[in-house]
Amino acid sequence: MPDLLGVALYSSGMTSMVMVVLATVFGVDDNLSTFRRAPGYGLIPVLGFCFLVGQYALAIIPYMLKGVNFGRIVKKVILPGLLMEIILLQLAVLAVITYERADLTPFLLLATTYLFVNYVVHRLSQISAAQSRQLQELEALNRLGQTICTTLDSAQLMERIAEESLEVFENADAFVLSYSTGDKEDSAQSMVQGRGGESPPANFSADDARSIADEAHSMGQPIMRNNKQGSWMVAPITVNDANMGELALWSAIGFSFDEQDLKFLGNLAHQATFGLENARLYELSTIDSLTGLYLRRYFEMRLSEEYARVDRYEGSCSVVMMDVDWLKTINDNLGHAVGDAALAHVAHVMKEETRLLDVPARLGGDEFAILLPNEGIEMARLVAERIRRRIAENPVVTELQQVKVTVSMGISSYPTHSAESPAALVALADRALYQSKLAPERNHVVVFQPANS
Repeated sequence: MPDLLGVALYSSGMTSMVMVVLATVFGVDDNLSTFRRAPGYGLIPVLGFCFLVGQYALAIIPYMLKGVNFGRIVKKVILPGLLMEIILLQLAVLAVITYERADLTPFLLLATTYLFVNYVVHRLSQISAAQSRQLQELEALNRLGQTICTTLDSAQLMERIAEESLEVFENADAFVLSYSTGDKEDSAQSMVQGRGGESPPANFSADDARSIADEAHSMGQPIMRNNKQGSWMVAPITVNDANMGELALWSAIGFSFDEQDLKFLGNLAHQATFGLENARLYELSTIDSLTGLYLRRYFEMRLSEEYARVDRYEGSCSVVMMDVDWLKTINDNLGHAVGDAALAHVAHVMKEETRLLDVPARLGGDEFAILLPNEGIEMARLVAERIRRRIAENPVVTELQQVKVTVSMGISSYPTHSAESPAALVALADRALYQSKLAPERNHVVVFQPANS
């Protein structure tokens, strides 16, 4: 309570109280007409203004010494104070006008009312700011929750977490997120994003980011640090008490964050953990660990959906089946590590040469497939030829040598080809694949022809 009273006495409106004192010094003793005739009364507003400037100068000095951006000082300190000055100006002027040495009762009543209103306005401003902040935080958590429910792609999820974090924390200049599944060394994912999706500012320190992340990792709780390079907040991402990464925010200005910011960052990291873990589990169930392509089960599920869509709404879909030529020979002569590199090379080309809505998959061993929604035979042939040619023209580079890799491919399309089920459509593409492997050098694309059945 003493602290709140002190704020009410010193914050906005105290300029008017000083004007009362100055008016007395310059001869105001009974009424407004005396005030107007008092010698030097014109200096009262000037001195009051000087006091106002001095008051705000003293108020902002601590923020400037901490390195807080001047724009933030204006927004958080000066503008709210001036707003309260304007609100209380009429009451303060009325107190000055009614001041009389002979009878202080009206002045004291108005002064008491003034202080009470000042206190109430100040408290309402605090409550409004706190509620506005809580509402903003809840909205951000709600949007992030909706994203988590609808997105199982870890890259897209990380981008959404970055956008929400930078929107809530207006003082932050960069967002940093590192996350590891813990399954193997190359499973770690990380991103550093500035405002507007841009790269972080030039003075962003990656070394500081790693250092502060390691500190949060060892402590196992959100931390806040300030140095010459700015302000940091870091919250660990934990799954079943195991630390899987860190979520951090950086500002180029020192002391840009407070304890409330740190608390909310912890809540944000906690919710982000669920989304990232769900995406990880989903990818484990749908993505092949060696090639990064979809697994057979996901491919068959998407094919069934596309087959049903074509039946219901017309359109088309195509399937490309492919084998790596002479993979057993590569494994036997050069080792399975080179064979795995060949598989990874094929998968890399498949991913780069297909669209986001396409489904490139590894069905098992050296057998691959691609589902092409909304594409007929001719487009499927173009895609297949582009993939075949690029694989053949870019050998796999190993520590000892370069290994040329080729693939054989078969294509079927629905409803161009009569297929009674999704499995039958795959069987037709598989027949075409068998025909392509009859070529002496393989490295061939064949479209299914009914005459081949």
